[in-house]
Amino acid sequence: MADPTVFSRKGTVLRGSSGSNAFLALAASVAVVALLVGLNIYLDHERAAAINGWKGRLEDQADDRRIAIETWVGERLFDGRLVAEDSPTRALLPGVPGESKEAAARHLTENLAILVVGGPYSGVSIRNGEGRALVRAGIDDTIDEAVAQMSASLVERNERERIEFTRKTSGAPALVFLVPVRGPSGAAVGAVALSVDPDRWLYPFVQRETTPTQTAECLLVRRVGERIMYLNRLRSSPAEPMTLTAPDRAGLAGRVAIDGKPSFGEYFDYRGVPVLTATTPIAGTDWGFVAKIDRSEAFAVYRERRREAVLFVAALLAALFGLTFGAWRNEHLRRLSDVARRDERFRMVMEEANDGLMFVRPGDGRILEANRTATRMYGFSADELKTMSAGDLRVPEERAALP
Repeated sequence: MADPTVFSRKGTVLRGSSGSNAFLALAASVAVVALLVGLNIYLDHERAAAINGWKGRLEDQADDRRIAIETWVGERLFDGRLVAEDSPTRALLPGVPGESKEAAARHLTENLAILVVGGPYSGVSIRNGEGRALVRAGIDDTIDEAVAQMSASLVERNERERIEFTRKTSGAPALVFLVPVRGPSGAAVGAVALSVDPDRWLYPFVQRETTPTQTAECLLVRRVGERIMYLNRLRSSPAEPMTLTAPDRAGLAGRVAIDGKPSFGEYFDYRGVPVLTATTPIAGTDWGFVAKIDRSEAFAVYRERRREAVLFVAALLAALFGLTFGAWRNEHLRRLSDVARRDERFRMVMEEANDGLMFVRPGDGRILEANRTATRMYGFSADELKTMSAGDLRVPEERAALP
């Protein structure tokens, strides 16, 4: 009986188009990177657009109102200078020659009354070096003591001009413009005091909202000692004007407004909330102007677009993954089908062969497959042969020669 042919078999290995798989993986990777880079570029652009949009609006608002406030302040000081330089005013004060003080007082009383009626003033007065009112028009009794102290301080320090916020006995705010009256030597010998109710024009103008928003507002601030005082009414605080202060610290929008040139940036406000802010000092005063909006509202549209963009890219990535997985799965199934057809052809050839054929495992010679001819040759069934090794079918002397 002829010996069967013995083959060594390690098992079936799927070998397909590895090049096409590598290309597919590379293409998918490039597409993912391109999508993520594109998303990042788009989001950077949208964020910059949001910042620049609010930058333009807030800077325009701050600049327009700065100009209007500076003009308004200049007009008040100009009125004060006219009165201070009027000869009856100078004659009214001691040590200054001129018409009789009684005639000067009558003349000034008429002029000051006209100024109060025709202007924005609640009271106008001419005061001596001790702050006592020599001539007055309008009603400013509730701040008379404060104005007297301001006037005396102005004369004592020989200051050029002064603008001060104060409070009436009712608690309502008042704004006082002080202009010195100078004697022959040029030194201050008295002062013209013009009091204004900021609720008549200044506060409404500062707080006027040009575009409806939820958090935008404009502020007037000044430094008082080591704190920043908020001079007007606030949108997000019930505090009355000049009652709310904040520590004078870096990053506070009010501090930047007082100290710096006109600027724009991300700061925090009196609530400690991050805000986009345009700031500018008010020339001729110690005030700063702040136009701001909460960062959360300023970026609301950007956040919505970011959410939409992320969802869109996520959908594209999911679709790309699906297409890549589908292509890989189809290729894998095709290779499995090819292997199955090849194995079927092999089995048909093996079973129809007239020679005895066995496949054994390398190393221990374990029989893995045996055709019908081999089972007839050895008298064992195929299942029985699979429990044996090739050496079991040989006499001891021949086993050493087996592979």
